Amino acid sequence: MSAQPSPYGYYDPAPSAPLRSPICVIGFMGSESHMIAALCSSLTGHPLIDLDDWVEHEAGVSLAELYRTRGASAWRALELKGLQRALSASRPSIIALGDGALLPTEARLLQRSAGALVYIKRPLASLYEGLLKERSAKPSRFPYWSRRAPQGTDELEPLLSARSIAYEQAELVLDAGGDVPLKVAQRLAERLNQLA
Repeated sequence: MSAQPSPYGYYDPAPSAPLRSPICVIGFMGSESHMIAALCSSLTGHPLIDLDDWVEHEAGVSLAELYRTRGASAWRALELKGLQRALSASRPSIIALGDGALLPTEARLLQRSAGALVYIKRPLASLYEGLLKERSAKPSRFPYWSRRAPQGTDELEPLLSARSIAYEQAELVLDAGGDVPLKVAQRLAERLNQLA
């Protein structure tokens, strides 16, 4: 493993232990699941596919703008298309999913049939703090909160509950607590080959 991994950086064209199937990483807003997936990719040499990046690229606009101008159904349709492509890529990858990517039943069934799911779990208070931090850096990535920040954990709880059905199906739940993304990514990297 690299001593100093960088997100969205190098991946090894021939890692020592190739993945047999894709690994999907999901977490609620503020969990830093995308960063954890990117760091795990750098640590292990496995390619990374960030589904939110793919959707923005395909739509030609930010997630917030896509949601505002075309609605949630257009967003989820693009997300499903991207998930299909990511799961059927010629080389199995680490796939960073948006927090609501598995809300549609079709997406959950597709993911279950093609790859393992890892849920990055954090306490609600940590998610709230993480969301505020991530939102201040990139508000266009948070369609529900692009115009204003949530005022407390009470506003996040219903969204988290709605997504829990998908999250609870994960083959691996990594309780990240308050750990920094690199530490969580290292724990995930150690367990990747048990999942794929």
